[in-house]
Amino acid sequence: MELSPRQKRRAVIRWLWIPLCAIVVWYGMLALGLGLHSFALGFCPKDQILSGFCSASWFPTVEHAIIIGCAGLTGLAEVVVAAIVAPMQRVRAAAVVFAIGVAVALGMVVEAKAYAEFAAAVLGGLIGIFIASRLKQSIEL
Repeated sequence: MELSPRQKRRAVIRWLWIPLCAIVVWYGMLALGLGLHSFALGFCPKDQILSGFCSASWFPTVEHAIIIGCAGLTGLAEVVVAAIVAPMQRVRAAAVVFAIGVAVALGMVVEAKAYAEFAAAVLGGLIGIFIASRLKQSIEL
């Protein structure tokens, strides 16, 4: 099936939207993580807050769970959004975004030794590829 010039322009625009959407998703997940952290901080007893940090014994575990959970959600959201925005070849688009995400996460794991966060992001991305494979492969432009 040959695409009309209008459909070709729309396809190009949608391909160009993928990196922009990836940036928006990343910042959205960062905002979600910060919001969850602030929410969790609200449960910290007032006498255990020192300079804005919670010193309760349970808080580091909750904080780490929020970071790991948001890393996994970020991997999932990045891949699924790329697949939704892609005008065609959705699984390929999702796989490319997944590969770029793994490369970025590898850079972060080397610097920060964040192995659990890396594993969560990769698992989230793999689940995202599975979801992308279930999406309709082409849409009308």
